[in-house]
Amino acid sequence: MEISKDTEAVIEALDNFTEGSLRKKNDITYLLEIGASYGFYEEIATFIFSGKVLWNLFKTIKKTTIDTQTLIGVQKEFETTLEVIRELILKFKEYGDETYQKRLQNTYLEVTKGCILNIVDLCHDFGKLKEMQTKIKNGINEVGNT
Repeated sequence: MEISKDTEAVIEALDNFTEGSLRKKNDITYLLEIGASYGFYEEIATFIFSGKVLWNLFKTIKKTTIDTQTLIGVQKEFETTLEVIRELILKFKEYGDETYQKRLQNTYLEVTKGCILNIVDLCHDFGKLKEMQTKIKNGINEVGNT
């Protein structure tokens, strides 16, 4: 799949924003390109929002100071959000070439701990995209209000 200049620009800006700390740069690039190519704008918005949520939930679960009752609720929300992300990946998988379909299947859609951790890494990148969007929006609002 050929990546558009617009998608390349978004990824370059995101990579700069994260100071080169993207974890699944190629995969987020392809998913954004598929979304743009097929008009999946709501799905991309869901990827970005849910990615940020899942990344935050993952960080919360890793905290050792969280109480048991809270942990149970956070884990349940994590599983629900994980399923949303998996469904989106499954949908986007159908629009990739055969090689990319296999990559998505093997990297994200198998029921393994490794695939869950790969989804967490992908959500890290989508979460960073959400942070970048928010920072840009707030910067524009600040400029507009002065």
